[in-house]
Amino acid sequence: PSGSRICVIERAPEMASDKPRGAGISVVANGQRALAGIDPALLAKLRAMGGNFTPPSLSETSTASMNSWDAPRVTVGWHELTQLLNQTLPDVGVEVHTGCKFVNYSMSKDGSGLHVTLEDSSSQVVQLDTGLLVGADGFYSPVRQCCLADGPPN
Repeated sequence: PSGSRICVIERAPEMASDKPRGAGISVVANGQRALAGIDPALLAKLRAMGGNFTPPSLSETSTASMNSWDAPRVTVGWHELTQLLNQTLPDVGVEVHTGCKFVNYSMSKDGSGLHVTLEDSSSQVVQLDTGLLVGADGFYSPVRQCCLADGPPN
């Protein structure tokens, strides 16, 4: 929501470097709307640098459904996306914390938010308070494991 504090936590010591790493990533409609909510120029830059991609395994029905969102998926290199975010996010008021590892979270006593515990690169504990925690931290997501404790993906 407008006026909300947004923090990005990245485990890598820096958000982007000159050395490409990672694979390609597709940003679908909901991700594109989130980027536009942060800064409409961010979405325009993403679309300019990426390619539209529809996997051949999608049925005609799901492809038609995707096209009805008025936002075909945009595919870019992970490295390119992190460089774009690194260049843009601080300028629009988003806090970027690098070199931090997610440890856990807990509900605040009054139930109005979450206390998130991180560990920085020097093993110092970092505490953040938030109303929403989004775990976009990969296939073996520590955030998911803390939330659901459902074991490794299968």
